[in-house]
Amino acid sequence: MALAVAWWGGSGQEFLLETVHPFRVTQIETSARAMSLVHGNRTYIVRCDAQCIYFRASDTYPMKDVGDAVEYGAKGQKIKLPILEEHIAFDTTGGHG
Repeated sequence: MALAVAWWGGSGQEFLLETVHPFRVTQIETSARAMSLVHGNRTYIVRCDAQCIYFRASDTYPMKDVGDAVEYGAKGQKIKLPILEEHIAFDTTGGHG
């Protein structure tokens, strides 16, 4: 049990979130060297420069938000994609009061 708690508190939680809830590429702008991603209720526009070729629109990728960038692990290396814009959509259906 202690091992499971240590795993979850360490990298286990991130691994599950990246695998179960990956980022989806919605658009790639090769001329602007940027792409749009969706993750839950968040939309990101990230700079992908030469790494744009590693991604395809409509595909999903296990990534994580590391603050000022989105990080993707591929073939033993980590690719950091700087966040240019981030938007959060709030659910406005229903309501209180």
